[in-house]
Amino acid sequence: MDLNEKKHVNIPASRAALKTALFAAVIFICAVLETSFFSKVRLFSATPDIMLALVMGLAVFDGERTGAALGIWAGVVADALGGAGLMFSPLFYMLAGYLAGIAVKTLLGKNFPSWLVLCFAGYFCRAVLSLISAALTADAASLSFSVAMRHIVLPEFASSFPLAMLFYFLTRLLCRPFHKSMEMT
Repeated sequence: MDLNEKKHVNIPASRAALKTALFAAVIFICAVLETSFFSKVRLFSATPDIMLALVMGLAVFDGERTGAALGIWAGVVADALGGAGLMFSPLFYMLAGYLAGIAVKTLLGKNFPSWLVLCFAGYFCRAVLSLISAALTADAASLSFSVAMRHIVLPEFASSFPLAMLFYFLTRLLCRPFHKSMEMT
């Protein structure tokens, strides 16, 4: 075995570790922003869910395995910083990341209209999860479907979906250096 070959074998592993650490740090920073800044500056009287857009963006530009693994991390961090205890967020973000990566690989491209479709589907599922959560935690007499839609689901969707458009460009820029360098080798 040549010594030069052995040196190059470790390069992809170190790049993968660097990439994962960078993505995990960005997820942590966004979770801090979501739980501190966006919880105080509420758009449409709801806290936007920027973690979903970040996880789906990483899945679109780096693959379904990255989206699933970092989706679990994003859910754990968001729940831990949010103070609500560990809930369904890790499972939801993992599924969203995995399915977004698979959808881009098999059905859609990595373009902005596809991103709009993925974000709409992701935030629709998030709205359904919020509706189920509200139904389970509230009194049946105090919360009707129309009240839940007006006060929980629609404000959450209206505050999250516009911010998700920015994450297309953020995650594209974040993933670009890792893919450009691998294409050259």
